[in-house]
Amino acid sequence: MYNKKIIEKDFTIIIPSKEIDNNLTFCIKKIREFYKKVKIILVIDKSTKKIIYKNIDIIKSSNLNIGAKRNLAAKKSKTKYLCFIDSDAFPSEPWLKYHYQNLIRFHISGGPNISFNGNDENKKLVARARFLSFVTYDPDIKSKKFNNKFVEFLPACNFCIRKKTYLSLGGMAENLYTNEEIKLMDNLKKNKFKIFLDSRPFVYHKERGIRKFFYQRLNYGSSLVYNFLKYPSSTSFLGILSLTPVLFFLTIFFILLNEYIMYFFIIQFSTLLLLTTLFAIKIKKNASFTKSFIVILMCIYGFGLGFIFSLFD
Repeated sequence: MYNKKIIEKDFTIIIPSKEIDNNLTFCIKKIREFYKKVKIILVIDKSTKKIIYKNIDIIKSSNLNIGAKRNLAAKKSKTKYLCFIDSDAFPSEPWLKYHYQNLIRFHISGGPNISFNGNDENKKLVARARFLSFVTYDPDIKSKKFNNKFVEFLPACNFCIRKKTYLSLGGMAENLYTNEEIKLMDNLKKNKFKIFLDSRPFVYHKERGIRKFFYQRLNYGSSLVYNFLKYPSSTSFLGILSLTPVLFFLTIFFILLNEYIMYFFIIQFSTLLLLTTLFAIKIKKNASFTKSFIVILMCIYGFGLGFIFSLFD
């Protein structure tokens, strides 16, 4: 079932961004290739460029966190369904038709966000790293080839939800700088709503370079303990486990106290070194081994370092 007129009437697409930049204008351009009339709400810190397309509302939000921006737009919307996409993502086909079919049965429908790298080798390396299960808890979210399924978590760069459901559950966390979707996902599960992941309504998500990827890992790590205590789930528990490599290295101060502790440290260090090497080889392809090794180190230790740094904020 696909009725373009219904989709354009019943959906509001919400896009948060710091400003109207090239990524955002490209995202809007790609959406308008498929849906000329669908309502779009931009929530931005500041406006420095003009938007040439019609049926777009712009909300200036100052420096709100991204969850607060999405909640603000959701309250302003007047349609039955809300669609969330990031400003650095874009559709390659009329993906809302699949979300619409799913929303008839479920309250929320999500799809994959496929890494878009261009010809940048560093971004391609980061994209390959994201397919590792300890980097992306559900690698299917980065793939177009999987069996549709129910999940515990969807990233907000590509999902649609019934507006009434979103508002009744309080939307996304407004106090979190990252991982703001976790509050909504937790409330959906508590209220027995099924979170559906469909392989068909995918979008492309522009990948980060190595440095920005590392900053992202640090930011995610800074809120892991809070997320687990506030929203305990298998997803947030896996986040807590990702802190262990850095916490393990903190035990180096105790290795001189006991020779058995020293042996345990050596075994653990050797194991981590071996795993880092194997994963670096796995994602290497045409990249240098040194660069691949550094990316894997970021993957393994980024969360833990972010948590440690957050203690001194």
